[in-house]
Amino acid sequence: MPNLFRNTFYISLTQGWQMIMALVLFKTATVGLGESGFGVYTLAMTLMYFVLLFDDFGVTTLVTRDIARRPAESRPVLAGAMGLKLLLIPVSFAFLGVYTALARPDSVTCRVIWIVAVYGISSSFTQLVFAVFRGHERMQYETLTVLVEKTLSTVLCVAAVRLRLGLVPFALAFALAGAVSLGLSLLILRRRFHPADVRMDVRGSGRLFRDSLPFGLALFVTYSYGQLSVPILRQMRGDAAVGLYGAAQKLMSFTNLIPMIFATAFFPRLSAVSADREETSRVFTLGLKALFMIAVPLVPGVLLTADRLILLLADERYAASSSALRVLAFAAALNFFNVFLASLYNAVNRQRLFLGFEAAALAVNVAVNIALISRFSFVGAAWATLITEACMFLPAMGWALARLVRITEWAVWPRALAATGVMTLFLAAVPGLTVLAAVPAAAAVYAASLLAFRAVSLSEIRNQWAAFK
Repeated sequence: MPNLFRNTFYISLTQGWQMIMALVLFKTATVGLGESGFGVYTLAMTLMYFVLLFDDFGVTTLVTRDIARRPAESRPVLAGAMGLKLLLIPVSFAFLGVYTALARPDSVTCRVIWIVAVYGISSSFTQLVFAVFRGHERMQYETLTVLVEKTLSTVLCVAAVRLRLGLVPFALAFALAGAVSLGLSLLILRRRFHPADVRMDVRGSGRLFRDSLPFGLALFVTYSYGQLSVPILRQMRGDAAVGLYGAAQKLMSFTNLIPMIFATAFFPRLSAVSADREETSRVFTLGLKALFMIAVPLVPGVLLTADRLILLLADERYAASSSALRVLAFAAALNFFNVFLASLYNAVNRQRLFLGFEAAALAVNVAVNIALISRFSFVGAAWATLITEACMFLPAMGWALARLVRITEWAVWPRALAATGVMTLFLAAVPGLTVLAAVPAAAAVYAASLLAFRAVSLSEIRNQWAAFK
């Protein structure tokens, strides 16, 4: 599976650079904008993703799967999807209009929301071009585009904060970087694959929308149960509470890049082998094993360093965020598996079933958010996220193991747990160590323990590197 490892490498490079830029931006925004300003930024980005989802509604996922199965039909598939996305733009803006009419944010917040929404629309089309790259398993072009966009947006945002230009220029930085990213992706598409045609066919768009609807509803529900805490918290507790919750949520969102790497890289391969249950099980186990070895040590690592992480990456004004951060560590670990499970269900054409699991989790999310935020503010929002992720994981994993795949390797699980125990003892023994020293030291201890307990072997690493080359 050379392409699988190569794709994983490129997606890892993409997400790794994105994480570095996000950390720089996080420090700049939390300190430079303050709790309330950071709360407005968090709200705008949350709404932006809803705008992106309304303009996509699963089209990108469907296009990736269809091109992976029928690469020769890439150009007409993309043309139909482009036309549908243009038709969905008014729907996206209608959603935002309804929100602003009901929530009545102040004028600055409203401008920031609409500017960032424009960035969401351009990102929606960029992601559609990425679907072509992914379907052909040529992730290096996505990597190049993302590197340019994230570097540009970070530089411009940092400049806006340093020059004290305010929230509106800060938001404009995203819109400008998004336009550059879209232009670059279209240029690569034209030169390396084919031009980006647009087919405005109402009947064809209707069929495409119907086929993509299960993917879109699943994405919408997934994002909703992960992000509804933000608008609910703002209405009940204000921008400052959103800022405190947003600091913890944003830190843990960096870890979401890890399951996204695996879901993005493995989805084309899972789609290609979906007719062969044994091969699907083997590919699924490979990804699940790697995610398990990352997710399990994440929890004790965050529990033991939460206070130091907040002070390093924000400042003392956000010290209370560490309580929410500890709860969200458990939610992040479960989210690793939920994201990967979504990729499996989509690949084997069971997206409607997965949507049912997500809809049930969303209903739970709304109820527990209202109940817990009213009593525990932003910490209650963190607990609501954890409860929702658990309600999603249990039925989705249970059904997958009963009906879709089997685990083809069992020895790694207890060995990874043992290695996590060694790492936890190490962190507990050095409570005074700075985060910058503790994190790499703990990672080294964990890696050495994985080798010592034979959860992974040097020969396995060499084989995978050879497959990549």
